[in-house]
Amino acid sequence: MSIEIQFKVSLYSFIFGIYFFAMYKLFSEFKFKNKLINLIFSIIFLNLQTIIFYAILYKINFGMLNVYIFIFLGLGVLFSKSFYFNNKKY
Repeated sequence: MSIEIQFKVSLYSFIFGIYFFAMYKLFSEFKFKNKLINLIFSIIFLNLQTIIFYAILYKINFGMLNVYIFIFLGLGVLFSKSFYFNNKKY
């Protein structure tokens, strides 16, 4: 895999980490009274996010998974949490 593709994958993983955390915060605002329904919708949400991320990876580098992809995904989530959603009201 070329360095250009590795950089592109790292950047998209970081951006998707920010997107994932923002969508998770939005999704967590919707609560149902039944815990089973909450669990089902959480599983559906996580599966959809995984499919979207893997589709992006497949388009860039034919779906090859490397350790740095998960590192940059986690860094994107941490960046999003610390800078954009650091409001103490929530």
